[in-house]
Amino acid sequence: MHLHNNHNLRRAAIAVTAMMSCASLWADITVSISAIPLKRAMKEIEKVSDLHFLYKSDLPGLNRHVTLSVKDASNKATLDKLFEGSNLRYKIEHNNAVVVYHESQPVSLEELMTDSSAQTIDITGVVSDASDEPLIGATVKVKGSSIAVATDINGRFSIKGVRKDADIEVSYIGYEPKELTVSHAGQYDIILREGATALDEVVVVGYGQQKKVNLTGAVTVVKAKDINGRPTGNAATALQGADPSLNLKMGSGGPDASASINIRGVTSINGGSPLILVDGVEMNLARINANDIESVSILKDASAAAVYGAKASAGVILVTTKSGQEDAAPKVSFDLKAGWMQSTVSTDFISSGYWSTYINDLFMNQQKGVDYTTYDEYDYAELWMRLDQKTESAERPWAIPTADNHYRYYANNDWYNHYYRKSRPMQDYNISITGGSKRINYYISGRAYIHDGNLKVQNDEFKSYSMRAKLDIKITDWLKYSFNTSFFESTYERSGSSDLNDFFYRSGNHALSSFPSTNPDGTSLWDISGIITRGTAKVGDGYNALMNYGKHKNKEGVS
Repeated sequence: MHLHNNHNLRRAAIAVTAMMSCASLWADITVSISAIPLKRAMKEIEKVSDLHFLYKSDLPGLNRHVTLSVKDASNKATLDKLFEGSNLRYKIEHNNAVVVYHESQPVSLEELMTDSSAQTIDITGVVSDASDEPLIGATVKVKGSSIAVATDINGRFSIKGVRKDADIEVSYIGYEPKELTVSHAGQYDIILREGATALDEVVVVGYGQQKKVNLTGAVTVVKAKDINGRPTGNAATALQGADPSLNLKMGSGGPDASASINIRGVTSINGGSPLILVDGVEMNLARINANDIESVSILKDASAAAVYGAKASAGVILVTTKSGQEDAAPKVSFDLKAGWMQSTVSTDFISSGYWSTYINDLFMNQQKGVDYTTYDEYDYAELWMRLDQKTESAERPWAIPTADNHYRYYANNDWYNHYYRKSRPMQDYNISITGGSKRINYYISGRAYIHDGNLKVQNDEFKSYSMRAKLDIKITDWLKYSFNTSFFESTYERSGSSDLNDFFYRSGNHALSSFPSTNPDGTSLWDISGIITRGTAKVGDGYNALMNYGKHKNKEGVS
């Protein structure tokens, strides 16, 4: 509320309605303004808070330019900074009414409210569409205040006590909003036009673009905001759940795994996957940085085949990457996502040497008529004495030498936690630079993704690096040059055999919890002949010794 000349209020009608919000006393304010008049700065603060400023229109200093930048600041901290270095003072009344005055001329809220009565007006009107049909339930709101009404069954509205020269906004679902200034009391007839925003939305189809209003096929558009914030290794997994008709099946849990994709279910007994185009070029989604994506159009029905032919029989996924903007200052963005992944299944396996040995002996005897191990009553007694022993002790070691220079083993070894991690950290670094002028715009991005794998005894690590550069140059009004290039490289390094799945399957074979991973002399447990009745058996089929040795390296890469 601001006064006109001769102590008249400019915003009297906001008055008591908005000022009774107690919560605003603790509301945080975030605003950034630079070198603008004080009276305009106060309007900007009103937009992002529940504060309402009251002052006389002839108050000196209203046109003084101020600069202010605060983030999550309290009302008091914001106002102190706003009026810092000036002769103006303020006081907050009724929680959010800010009375502004010169330090030599204090004024009260009651004085301002008394002078405001002559500056309020009553308005009525009708809201209709272009066909002169009344719009029922349209919203008529006085901007900068909490005053708002809805039109009745005849499209009529009535508001009392509106400040003179206030701006009102009229809105209705499916129609373009309209603003106007009410300079006098009386009737205001307002016509709203149908909004074409949804139908005018540009959708990438084929090797060009169309508006949704012109489409006859089934198309879903996934926007950047729906997928950019997801902590994932590639764009394929980022799309998971973004559209109900898009089904993704991961070949494995590895960060380098590609996804099997189908749209609206299996389309043929011979299988088939959708055609994937990134900026018009066929490409694997696993090699795309999800942060580079501007939009994804999913063409679901047979109409896509009319454009792309037989390859589109299972649908088409069209990815459009981000580009620079015209007349935009250079902008550098950096994003870091970090987290941990955990298994979704229980990993609380038996780690008791006694029960592990007993159960294997029991089942082997029932099936084959012979025990799985050669352990006798003395051995079981030793295992029983160590039943609750989580770590080896000098009083009861887990490996006892025998007369023939071998060992008898009485451990409580947790093989799962020996081989595998329970949590796997990941880090995702993204940086982009974008901008442009009237004739040139550019977008450059880079990404580094680092993900530790499942293996604990010898760490396995996945790393991927990607880069994209886009440049558009408008040479003349009819000639344009575009440059779009991308780079991708990934590596997965680990120990063990070349077949990781073989390790997952075989590393637990003949690995009783009664067996430790290493002997007292530091050698890996390998040969268990004389302990297991199957003479060729090795602990973990030899993977225990192979992983402890750690010299057999594998490196897989894609670029």
